[in-house]
Amino acid sequence: MPLEEFTNTYFGTSLLSATDNETWQRHHALVSPAFSDGALECVNDATVNSVKRWFKLVEKDNRRDILVDVSKLSLDVIGVAGFGHQFKPFDVSDNARTLASETPIIIRHLLSYISLPKPLRKLPIGWIARFNQALDLFSNEIQKIITEGRKNLDMNGKKDILSLLLRASSKDQEHAPLTDSELISNVSRLLLFSLFRCSFSSLLVTTQARLQSRSPCINLRPIQMS
Repeated sequence: MPLEEFTNTYFGTSLLSATDNETWQRHHALVSPAFSDGALECVNDATVNSVKRWFKLVEKDNRRDILVDVSKLSLDVIGVAGFGHQFKPFDVSDNARTLASETPIIIRHLLSYISLPKPLRKLPIGWIARFNQALDLFSNEIQKIITEGRKNLDMNGKKDILSLLLRASSKDQEHAPLTDSELISNVSRLLLFSLFRCSFSSLLVTTQARLQSRSPCINLRPIQMS
């Protein structure tokens, strides 16, 4: 997918990119229920269930890469609580290409990719090839999430971010407050932001754990992410 098409489709008008107050308020009102007390209980339940699955894996093999596992835990919770979607990150190998593995590549190389002359952006070499692979996987996963979400949509039920956005863009409404392009952009940006924040949190947590394992005398307080 060409970069211009990718950015226009997946990073157009959304809650996180609105430049005018009216658009921001409209998008904010649509997703606000996803951050209610009830929704936070859903996050708690998803976290507990994900950690239970992780403990079962640890019982089978206690020599694990904590950075990879924390990223998978984050993706698992984000998918279930935020988007009503089962990514099943622990069902794939550590070397598999997933949203959790490809999103950092997009974030890391986006500015460098944009600065390249267009003829060079399709070169099948080095980081350029990996970046294009990451773009393709990201766009395919977003479309899959939206398609599966529409199939299972309950117009009066769940209040996760995806369900709220899908109901707002439903063609069953005479005046849908969200266009299809705004739906895709919101899902993409909110998912990318969530994955980026969790990746950063995972890095901090694992760095602390490794410091303590190498130097038992170091007693660091748990890192708190607000």
